[in-house]
Amino acid sequence: MKLCAAVLTLFALLRTGSFAQDQQSKPQALLQQAWDLSNIRSPSAPSFRLRATFTVITRELSTLEGTYTETWVSNTQWRRETIVGASRRVEVGGTAGRWLLNSGPPLPVEVQRFSGLLELSPPWWQDFSFQPISDHDVNGIAIRCAVTLQEEETGERYALCFYKDNGLLMQITMPKMIGSHLGDYSCLYANYQKFWEYLFPRDVRCLQEGHRKLEGKVIELSLDPLPDAAMFVRPAGAIEAGNEAEHPIPSRRAHAPDPGFPF
Repeated sequence: MKLCAAVLTLFALLRTGSFAQDQQSKPQALLQQAWDLSNIRSPSAPSFRLRATFTVITRELSTLEGTYTETWVSNTQWRRETIVGASRRVEVGGTAGRWLLNSGPPLPVEVQRFSGLLELSPPWWQDFSFQPISDHDVNGIAIRCAVTLQEEETGERYALCFYKDNGLLMQITMPKMIGSHLGDYSCLYANYQKFWEYLFPRDVRCLQEGHRKLEGKVIELSLDPLPDAAMFVRPAGAIEAGNEAEHPIPSRRAHAPDPGFPF
């Protein structure tokens, strides 16, 4: 109950703009700091294997459960595999290019979004101008939020929040379509644990207009110094994938962060 009350208070503060602002803070620097702390795919990071499970609520209100596996060596050696029932999606990056292989029924867009959430770096954040950083206390947890400047015509905004004590990413809020209109889509990160020199979240939860849409849990993140080289060659039947963003930026709109994660 206390958390719900705190969430509603933060919603009101950010929507009205009636909060104390730290004029000296640099939102872009804060975003970069969070990225540096968690970027397990940086050139200096070791090879790893990541496994996660997830539950997704689709647009048709169906509940799907699946698994995600990633093996990473470098920007030119990586493999990602998503499985939901009889559906399978394999993405491979090799020295000769990038490839995509889909088999079985098409995966819903909500499932395809999961791998991008684990990158912890929304592709749009460098393209916006932000308001000064705002500090808040939510149920005893100190957070800092960066909200984009409001669009004059639409009032649309994006937002990100960080744990104040360590600078780690806490939440991303952005717009997604709900039928014929846009709604706030917020993904919250928690349970950060040490991996090599980085801190990576083990839990992610996404809400759309307050309704649960996706829950994921990283069940393994381990060193993988000698992965099989055959994993990074073009799979039989795969098509060549372009370099365009797999999670394109939607029309701008996001009212405010909703720190409703059950810490």
